[in-house]
Amino acid sequence: MRQASRLIEEARLSTNIDSSDVVSDRLCIMYLNRIQSHIQDVIFSTNTESRFFKGTAKFNLISGYDTYQLPYDIYNKNSINTVQIRYSNGTNYSYASLKKISERRRGQETGYFVYDDKIVFTPIPLTTDTIVISYQKKIPSLGLVNGKITGLTSTQLTVTAYGTDKTSVFDDHFSTVDSNGKILTYGNKIITDTLTSIDVSDTTGMLSNQLIVPGFNATNISSLPDECEPLMIEMLESCMHGRLSSKDIQISEMFTGRTLEKLIDIFKENSGDVFSPPVQEFSEWI
Repeated sequence: MRQASRLIEEARLSTNIDSSDVVSDRLCIMYLNRIQSHIQDVIFSTNTESRFFKGTAKFNLISGYDTYQLPYDIYNKNSINTVQIRYSNGTNYSYASLKKISERRRGQETGYFVYDDKIVFTPIPLTTDTIVISYQKKIPSLGLVNGKITGLTSTQLTVTAYGTDKTSVFDDHFSTVDSNGKILTYGNKIITDTLTSIDVSDTTGMLSNQLIVPGFNATNISSLPDECEPLMIEMLESCMHGRLSSKDIQISEMFTGRTLEKLIDIFKENSGDVFSPPVQEFSEWI
């Protein structure tokens, strides 16, 4: 997949809408985010265990604590595939599955339930074993590179701006990526900024030459497979034409017939178990 800016350029060429004053780059990014979000919605509704969107989170239990934060990039609270506990078995490790239970069974069964953006284990764990969650990820949002880090202290970045707007014009947070769009840091809250500097609470993980993309978990290159690129450009072109004709754009209406069939075909083989260790059901905290 090419950078979002390249997709916008191609759509402009195809539609002869070559002026950002007519349909702005910012509006095009909004359209692209709606398009890729709906693509994932379609895939998740037909294939809840797509390998392409799989994510894995690991953390250690704290004895006496039962509530923990779900992964920040989980698709939704119903997109957990498996929750397993990894515990020491002599010199090796063993895995056991935890059962999803109703909150009404809290304290009566061993397992977990999800409450808002938290996962709650019951009964209260008294171990420090490792929990492994396999889940479906929400793909990062798209954005345009707004600058490059040229220097930093513990709480401030010096940046070279790539445009005429400071980063906070687009979002309250930003991510940093490498030249291939790989997200290196995310969820960076902007305290205050100018075209040449950004004040944050912590610059851990940030380095000179990293690129700045507005958004909590954002990149300038879509995480969808390359096969989706022509579809995204085609739909962006439709959105641009609709904007010119003042037509209300309904992204969902584009996903019908042949378009929907092509999309499902891209992902139809991309399913299966997302975590492999053979395990037994876990019945009590060790």
